[in-house]
Amino acid sequence: MKKIIFPILGMIMLGLSSCNDGDNIKPYWDVPAIVGFNSELSQPTLITSEETFIAPMLQRHLSIGDISLGDALLTFFEVNFDQQSFPGHIEVSFLEAWHIDKTFPRQTITSEDHTTIENIAGHDVIIFNNKNNIVLFFAFEHLTHENQMFEYIMTYDPDDIAEMEIPTLYIRARKDGEGSGNVIDVRRRIHAFDMSEFYRISNKSKINIRFKIGEDQDGNDIFRSWAHNPFELISSN
Repeated sequence: MKKIIFPILGMIMLGLSSCNDGDNIKPYWDVPAIVGFNSELSQPTLITSEETFIAPMLQRHLSIGDISLGDALLTFFEVNFDQQSFPGHIEVSFLEAWHIDKTFPRQTITSEDHTTIENIAGHDVIIFNNKNNIVLFFAFEHLTHENQMFEYIMTYDPDDIAEMEIPTLYIRARKDGEGSGNVIDVRRRIHAFDMSEFYRISNKSKINIRFKIGEDQDGNDIFRSWAHNPFELISSN
């Protein structure tokens, strides 16, 4: 996960959470977001699952190529409701952000060596552009080194998509490099999956998620069903 603005904070959970902090300033912790742009105001935005925020401080990072429109971020920010520059919009007054890897579901899987996912500890889904874009965030837990990073792969069977009302998608993890030090704790890693094309192809509003937790004695993958199955990817209403 690449730092965009400031040093990293502890990541506790996914989802939009906030609390009052006096002086009409509200902090928002550990908020998944997509980088957007308001053409009417000519300002970058943070698109979250509950609100779209104006974020002028992202303009420089867009200009120099640190981030791009559509990128996934994990953010901490503040809103000063006494100092708002854009009537009818909510402007961010302070921001820390970290780039989150974003990949797409695919039909096939390579023979890469995959490792264990202990659990899916949190999630969020951001739907925007008139429901044309869907990004699903997961917080994965691993029993691993503190500095170990991972790549994540989501796959599906086209026959399953065609035949099943609620298809199943499978998530596997692969170590990105080798961490160092002792394995002392469960570490949380955040990843985003862009589900937009999958939804357009399949037209499935609900999905089941299973993630690899190990292998049997014959080397076959063992999966666990996600606690939130079946998951409503997008409202059918």
